[in-house]
Amino acid sequence: FFRRTMTLLHTLRHKSPVSALALTQDGKEVITGTRDNVVYQWDLKTAKVLHTHREHIPPHQITAVACSHDNQQFASGGRDSFVVIYNRAGKKIGMLKKGHRTYVTSVAFDKSNNHIFSAGADG
Repeated sequence: FFRRTMTLLHTLRHKSPVSALALTQDGKEVITGTRDNVVYQWDLKTAKVLHTHREHIPPHQITAVACSHDNQQFASGGRDSFVVIYNRAGKKIGMLKKGHRTYVTSVAFDKSNNHIFSAGADG
């Protein structure tokens, strides 16, 4: 049994329930995905939104987010069955439209940051 005292830094306010969350490897930003189809890129020091992304097809919620190990990219998966890749500057740099017949349940980068893996409800 491990017990440690934690301190709440910020409460990040959203307009819709958060359905996915990932922290960048350097701990400077957090990526959240919501049920209203929005991916937010937050600055953890200021608790301000850096970028708002609406790349997935409405009305599908965001179901997964992941950050690359080199802090340069992050990805989101959604109920639209797509995976979208962004750079840290807030620009969409890719969209994977094939591979899943139903929604994406998780996304992950490999250690080299050269590959993105996704899993879906289609097995």
